Amino acid sequence: RDLSYTTNASANAERREGIDSALRKYSFMALSKAKTGVVYNVSLAPYLEGITAQAIRLRAGSLFKRGVTFDEFAIPAGVLVTGGPIIVLVYRKIFNFTVYTLPMEYSFVGPVVGIVAYAPPNIPIMDASLPELNLTSPQTPISVRLPVSTPIGQEIPLCAFFDVDGSVTLRNVSSQPNVCTSRSLSDVALVLPAPAPPVSHPAPSPAAPSPPVPQSPPQKSSAMRKTSRSWKIALAATFGSVGGLILLVALAVFGPGVVQRIRIRIMERFTDHREQLQTSLIGQSRAPTAPGVRTRPVLETDRFLAESSHL
Repeated sequence: RDLSYTTNASANAERREGIDSALRKYSFMALSKAKTGVVYNVSLAPYLEGITAQAIRLRAGSLFKRGVTFDEFAIPAGVLVTGGPIIVLVYRKIFNFTVYTLPMEYSFVGPVVGIVAYAPPNIPIMDASLPELNLTSPQTPISVRLPVSTPIGQEIPLCAFFDVDGSVTLRNVSSQPNVCTSRSLSDVALVLPAPAPPVSHPAPSPAAPSPPVPQSPPQKSSAMRKTSRSWKIALAATFGSVGGLILLVALAVFGPGVVQRIRIRIMERFTDHREQLQTSLIGQSRAPTAPGVRTRPVLETDRFLAESSHL
């Protein structure tokens, strides 16, 4: 039973219309001087990287009598085409370019391939309104042997047919593992049901950590203790030597100045304790005067006067 999806139909149709217009233009450029019945590779613009295209001119009567095999497509004899005596088939393989979006529950396992039929234009090839021709095979269906780019294992893929309006129709393969059939031309690809997301189970609660076992502090060996003691003694001796050197330098630099200041301080104290001179009023000003000495001069003594009287 066919399954039809229209979830992304509008976006699919819009993207397909742009791809059809571009491929038609470049295909008609490649067939400007082409011979009937010869397949031509179509050069595309860089923005169409991820798409390959080919084109062929055929006579409608020859196609009806003999049919044609074009890449993955086998078009049987007896096909009906609405159009003139000459038709153009444009083949495309879309392998790395987003044109169609599948329903969320499916994924591509190979490229999208398709053929579109046109009548040779009697108007400029840049005209975007050139319609597609309706090509149908009422007796024997058109078969497509689709390429597979993703390993599918034992799974059986489905055929996904993409219509012009953007809808997607899923159908079982006609011949395993990769042959799809249809009564008309359309874009088609192989798809598989998308794998279900993994179910996340709650993680088990972690076990309570066991209490840490107390450990006795490591015992230092006698050699380590001796080394530590020697190191401390050497460090103390070093600091003592440096301190003594600093003290000697300080005494050599600041010692004379300190001794000189001490001497000056002693002299100042001695000066402060000497006897002070008395002051006397002389005229209108005061001046220091020395007091009389305790021992009177010899000339003023009585002995001197007595000696003088005997002379």
